[in-house]
Amino acid sequence: MTLPSFEDFLAEYISLESVSSMPRPGAMEKTAQFLVDHLQAMKFSAEVVPVSGGHPIVFARRRVASPKIKLLFYGHYDVQPAEPLEEWKTSPFRLTVRDGIAYGRGVADDKGPMAAMLYGLFNTNLDDAIDITVIIEGEEEIGSPHFEEFLKKHEIIADAVIIADTGSISEVVPALTTGMRSIVSFNLNLRTGQRDLHSGFGGALPNAIHELTRLCAMLHDGRGRVAVEGFYEDVIPPTDAERKAFQFLEAGESSFPEAMGTRSVADLFPPHLPRSIHAFMPSLEVNGIRGGSEKTIIPAEASANITARVVNGQNPSKIAKLVEQFIRKHVPRYADLTLTSKCFGAPYAIDPENASSIFFELFHRMECSMETAFEESPLHLREGGSIGVVDAFKNICGADSILVGVVPPDAQIHGPNEHISMEILHRTRRLFMKFFQKF
Repeated sequence: MTLPSFEDFLAEYISLESVSSMPRPGAMEKTAQFLVDHLQAMKFSAEVVPVSGGHPIVFARRRVASPKIKLLFYGHYDVQPAEPLEEWKTSPFRLTVRDGIAYGRGVADDKGPMAAMLYGLFNTNLDDAIDITVIIEGEEEIGSPHFEEFLKKHEIIADAVIIADTGSISEVVPALTTGMRSIVSFNLNLRTGQRDLHSGFGGALPNAIHELTRLCAMLHDGRGRVAVEGFYEDVIPPTDAERKAFQFLEAGESSFPEAMGTRSVADLFPPHLPRSIHAFMPSLEVNGIRGGSEKTIIPAEASANITARVVNGQNPSKIAKLVEQFIRKHVPRYADLTLTSKCFGAPYAIDPENASSIFFELFHRMECSMETAFEESPLHLREGGSIGVVDAFKNICGADSILVGVVPPDAQIHGPNEHISMEILHRTRRLFMKFFQKF
């Protein structure tokens, strides 16, 4: 097959409704086959690997006889649901480019950057000394439940993993992500009675929503810090380069609250700058509370979802235990609690200067490639979010990851009207072409 233009490739890719949490019949398989067809056209040995009870994985290789460097490129083809559809100004599964801005579900996370990465590979005369593996999964947006099993089965070895699925600070200044937090999730269900009661008994009988919200409020003190004893232990401080990056951001013109769509920020941990707290410190957030109805009742049951973000140096299992103990200690004696928790990998951090020599060389090469393509040196930044697979790559493949951040904070990923400028995608394509030139 003839390789289409980048825009045509991206348009067809966006049109494939690969929503991993709510898959349409055949949509995930069709998307995986679409990628395999194009990888095969570029002389990669590529296949769709079925996943029992999950969504297929695209697995492609370009093997060489005597490789000097082994690189693994990772991405995900699955996307979040597009709902609420009424808030989209364009069709979410049709690429729309208006005034140089591309709109569509996945155009920023992760179909757009990954397409740019693939086209950087496709349009470069690759060095015969480079062994390349490409893995594109279909379950990243639901926690990659089958990915570690896949890695263990295929025994992949790499000097570095290249991932284009992290953020930048703006459209013009890219980032190399040096660390990410991991997630611990908690599901709580609180019951104060056998059934809902008439609200006329209000004040005499316990209300499950009142008790649950009171319990959730106890997780933080009056300043906003987490009140769980030991929660902030074992945190490894940022490097000088990471601190300087956030100082650079703080000195910029953009207002952090304004950029995030809020009117204030929490200044909880001086001397950490407000912009950097999400990267360097752990957090505990109540994500949702459910219970009751529109009827005039005293609800007997309420539930909540809570997540902790855990930073470099901390043990997610330890954090889970501390939070569970705190919650159970403060549950009222007349309420029944069901509490479950789950850890999603470990926090991840790299120090390029203290990594292996070949990883340092590859990291520096990527740094120079990004500077050439964007005409700005990339900042070294930790992120507050998580990509669970980087921990798996480290533990199973023995490889650190080079996390290429090109998506600006206002891209509205996971929300309506997800977008990114075509200029960013073209610069991303050029940075990967530069990365491979005269290897």
